[in-house]
Amino acid sequence: MKRILFALSFSLICFPLSIAFAQSDCLKLAYSTENGRAVAQVADQLEQVLNGDGWCIRLVDMPNNRIAPLIASGHLDGVALRSKAYLAQNDQVVIVEEPVLIGTGYLVSQGREPLKDLLGAPNKRIGITAGREWMQNVLKTDGTFDVVETVPNVDRLIDMFDLGRIDGFLIEGANLSVLAPHLSNLATKVFEQEIHLYLARAHGEKAAPISDILKDYKANGGSFVASP
Repeated sequence: MKRILFALSFSLICFPLSIAFAQSDCLKLAYSTENGRAVAQVADQLEQVLNGDGWCIRLVDMPNNRIAPLIASGHLDGVALRSKAYLAQNDQVVIVEEPVLIGTGYLVSQGREPLKDLLGAPNKRIGITAGREWMQNVLKTDGTFDVVETVPNVDRLIDMFDLGRIDGFLIEGANLSVLAPHLSNLATKVFEQEIHLYLARAHGEKAAPISDILKDYKANGGSFVASP
């Protein structure tokens, strides 16, 4: 009886330890819903696809400003859903060459005016989300920043537009479909870019096989799409 109790006690002690060990073996990649709540849907799909192929990968949501320091300290193994510009900003990572998806950017405006018309009129205001490099690049190409409202999140932009406080705003396609489908008829595509996974250099050898998984998934009709 004592042996049975000892064996049971030992198994109960070891069971959570084995779980912790298994979880520590997983690759931990970060994403941020600061980039819009639609990102979480894509991250969930991505995690399911990669884990379904025998990997152990966990995608965790965290603030953007925490991600690079945690990769540098070894507490994160990479970052998900970033444009190619991220590689130039962070030399601690390697790119997974196959893009997860092609990200799109839209201009939403009441009369579907061209962006240059909104930027060129002193009585027109356009909204963007803070920290979005693609939005800043689009604006640099098409006009001046003098009539731009910069706000902390996408939800605020949508509210401002619905209330008539701005005449137009820039938004990612995924966020448009999830957060503002009622505005899709006022949207014009103005931007496209590849969205990738990045791994810490210590895990660089895993980039090619993960890239192959993404290729196979898409070749068989799969896609990563956020929906309302």
